[in-house]
Amino acid sequence: MDYKDILITKATELFSKKGFHQTSVQKLATTTGISKGAFYKYYDSKESLLVEILRQNHLEIVKQASIESLEGAQGEDLLTKQIMNELNQWMKKRDFYNVLFRDFPPQENEQIKEVMNHFRESMMQSHKDVLIQSFGNSVRPYLLDIVTILEGILKEYVFTIIFDQHQVNIPRLAQLISNSIASMVSSINQVEPVLGKGDLSLKDELNLKLETIRRQTSQTRLTLDEEKIHSSLDLIEKEIFSDKPQFFMIEAFIHYLKQEESLLGDIQILERIIESYMREA
Repeated sequence: MDYKDILITKATELFSKKGFHQTSVQKLATTTGISKGAFYKYYDSKESLLVEILRQNHLEIVKQASIESLEGAQGEDLLTKQIMNELNQWMKKRDFYNVLFRDFPPQENEQIKEVMNHFRESMMQSHKDVLIQSFGNSVRPYLLDIVTILEGILKEYVFTIIFDQHQVNIPRLAQLISNSIASMVSSINQVEPVLGKGDLSLKDELNLKLETIRRQTSQTRLTLDEEKIHSSLDLIEKEIFSDKPQFFMIEAFIHYLKQEESLLGDIQILERIIESYMREA
């Protein structure tokens, strides 16, 4: 029996129902079936437990919003399905996020702020990917503008779902947002981009994502050996930028890294950037 997983499940329920400050360590331990002393073998504080729950929730949202989760969808349906998956995850966890944002405004807690920033970066890359997959490379000059508009719309609806507790028809909302973005894309070439090209070079994106994953390994509870993860990333980087990259080797290292659940969202994004880079190389 993995008490750490049970503790995360029970803590999510208690924080959502009673609030963070109203839930004691003793209550968490008793509900989980462990002693108060045993709690501190797993987490050094309630705050560190909260951060771990937040990380896991964000990982699930990123996973559900990834291209891999949209199998079977094509064109604009890709965007609709991704938005629907993303909103369903927010709806599922809205009681927890209501407590989180009420008791711990991200700007007032450095750990939570760091997790939220990493989540935002992952979701922005995921949204870029699905927009290119849905509408093609013609959107690249406007990518940052379109992502900014999409994420602005999503943010307002998510806040309505979380704080106002509205019961929302998620498929209908996802279709509405997707149709709005598609309509904008169809006529966007009539104006100049506002936020610039909105897209780093693929080489820059690769280097940035590799560095992000390396940094993330020091901030995450890993199941794989950290040194082996770093070695795999180094070898991927070396192989990609070699004169004659061996694709099977890159695929093998990616497959290995995907075994690390806590990094899965980032590794999937890295894989898509590599595929794009190899196509253009």
